[in-house]
Amino acid sequence: MPVVTVPKPPRAAYDPNRPVSGLLVSQMTHLQRIVLEAIATEAQAAEYVSALMRRVKRVHPQLEPQQHQRRRSSAGAKARRKRPR
Repeated sequence: MPVVTVPKPPRAAYDPNRPVSGLLVSQMTHLQRIVLEAIATEAQAAEYVSALMRRVKRVHPQLEPQQHQRRRSSAGAKARRKRPR
């Protein structure tokens, strides 16, 4: 079988700021399915989710959970919780 020579693409062909193409999204989805199918235990799932959350927090630091002050329950809220059904 003859060898086919493929020319190198020009440097201008690569644009790191170009929006992701449908082909790349398809490849990422396929690879993600392969990874997810390999998860068989809760420990593996927990490790996978933890790794994803670390990446999400690194890429989107604004999503870091904020400290919220606990609201004090009103008397009405307590009464609603104790109401029998």
